[in-house]
Amino acid sequence: MKTILYPLIFISFVNKNLAQSCNVIELLVSDYSVHADAIVCSETTELQFSNRNNVVITKRKSVIILNDAGRRHGHTVVFYDKNKKIKKASARFYNKFGKETKKITKKDFKDQSAINDFSLYEDSRVLYYDGGPADYPYIVEYEYSYETSNTLYLPTWNPISSYNLSVLESNLIINFPADMTFNKSESNLEDFEVSISETIDQLSYSLTAAMPIKEERYSMPLSSFGPRVKLSPTNFSHEGINGEFKSWKDVGEWIEEELLIGQDQLPADAISDIKLLTKGVTDDREKVRLVYEYMQKKCRYISVQIGIGGWKPMHAADVHRLSYGDCKALVNYTKALLNVADVPSYYTIVYAGSVPVDIDSSFTSLQGNHAILQVPFEKDTMWLECTNDKAAPGYISGFTDDRDVLVVYPEGGTIIHTKKYTEVDNRKRVDGTMQISEDGSLAIDAIIESKGAQYGAVKWLNSLKEDEIDKYYKNLWNLPGVEIGSVNFSDNRTDELFTEKLKMKVRAYVQKMGNLVMFRPYVLRLDEDFNTTTSLEKKYDFFLEEGRNTMDEFIIEIPEGFELEDLPKALELEHNFGKYTYSCSPLEGNRLQFRRTLFLKKGRYDKADYYTYADFIKSINKNDEQYLLFKKN
Repeated sequence: MKTILYPLIFISFVNKNLAQSCNVIELLVSDYSVHADAIVCSETTELQFSNRNNVVITKRKSVIILNDAGRRHGHTVVFYDKNKKIKKASARFYNKFGKETKKITKKDFKDQSAINDFSLYEDSRVLYYDGGPADYPYIVEYEYSYETSNTLYLPTWNPISSYNLSVLESNLIINFPADMTFNKSESNLEDFEVSISETIDQLSYSLTAAMPIKEERYSMPLSSFGPRVKLSPTNFSHEGINGEFKSWKDVGEWIEEELLIGQDQLPADAISDIKLLTKGVTDDREKVRLVYEYMQKKCRYISVQIGIGGWKPMHAADVHRLSYGDCKALVNYTKALLNVADVPSYYTIVYAGSVPVDIDSSFTSLQGNHAILQVPFEKDTMWLECTNDKAAPGYISGFTDDRDVLVVYPEGGTIIHTKKYTEVDNRKRVDGTMQISEDGSLAIDAIIESKGAQYGAVKWLNSLKEDEIDKYYKNLWNLPGVEIGSVNFSDNRTDELFTEKLKMKVRAYVQKMGNLVMFRPYVLRLDEDFNTTTSLEKKYDFFLEEGRNTMDEFIIEIPEGFELEDLPKALELEHNFGKYTYSCSPLEGNRLQFRRTLFLKKGRYDKADYYTYADFIKSINKNDEQYLLFKKN
């Protein structure tokens, strides 16, 4: 921890309430600027509760912007709606010598709908200012305040909000009536020496002198180890509805009673369709498949962020009539359809995204950004992603898999973990033959099978046109003079298996040197996006976001009149994070068998293992470049 330097040159802000100073010149040559995009001089978030139905939230921040990447730390953004009243918003800009260059008042802020590209309607708006000087460094001081009757959601205190950010001081202050209590979650505070003060009517947190955390190759998500505080009143008000969350059972009951009850009624034609569709079907899994595909064909996804702060789903009858809905609406509609088919299913709230984020079980509150549907069976559970009209029933890889979610049962809410796709599940296998011609061209006949996460990564190929398919494969392998012949796809939705069958020709792939011929066996490279280095000093644990399980196996046919001169060396590498094998063996006749496998386990690894991992990857990259050597008789 560094001591904040006393000022040689400082900025005295006009707003005396901030009472801040930035020792700009000295900070620019201190350790606080090394690897930093911005330096937060002072930041305070203050919450003033009158009661559970009213809170005023004020934010004050002064920050030095050092480069383009740091500009976002100076943006002033305030979301609001009919239940949020913005009381004030202002910003001031200074150059590094403390001279004010611009003053922004509320009327200068941009005010627009917070609607996104795929949303039909949202009742949220945003007030923002994202300008700033072109010359670095410069200083931004901003302040805003708003009052709201919605107390369920409070700002998360996340003082180190990104990599490459220095923080001299950050505070969270909550003032409240003595009879108020809070649900709260505190993460990693001791690691950053965060001080806490608590009295009968005030709770405060403070972080000082935090050096920038440099983002490294394979960095862990900062949220997994950075300091963070989340708060929510035990007794709250939301959109005029009061509630009390003391347990996850309470959360589930509130969702059921306030959001879901009465929203699942279907019109007669929908009920008739499902009864006819599932007539005589006794297997519940088959019923789920039929109902899910019925919903996929009928409905399309459109975001509709209205109704109790965007949490209440559209009525199922409206979804059926309009043939669209957001995630909440489509889950509620599918649940209603399955009820007709006598298959129990349960509304589920999740944090969706490529990097798994759990519902925080230590923080009893309304969380998540997406809804899916749970269908439990006797021996396992199926999860339905209702916004994807191409997904196979039960397929959730890459978006909602391997994370804690909140399932809403009739008896209340329960935290459950979704399906985890392991590296064994996420496999890609390439088999086929490669025939070398005397003219140096290479004819390839290949079958590529993809399962698990790999299945989801390629199944969209089925929707491409012929010219798009041709372009896709040429870009994928970037081989010289490649000609794509026939291509056929097979999508086995039941087994989540996508198969590509293709014939292709690569002209001038084989290299000639006199009567010698060189040929690199690893032709259809699918693992060449690795890049790492051993030159950096690794300060933190590293994170492999994706696992890999690939296998290549080809029969290589050599033309008559050629004989083998030299084979690539076989190699096998194995560590706690993965395994690699490579071999090329002669067979009877003018044939060889090429095999290559790579298995990588996603997860968090100790920083001490990074250099071993880097050497592992470098060895793979080098070994994949080996050549076969032939001699023409």
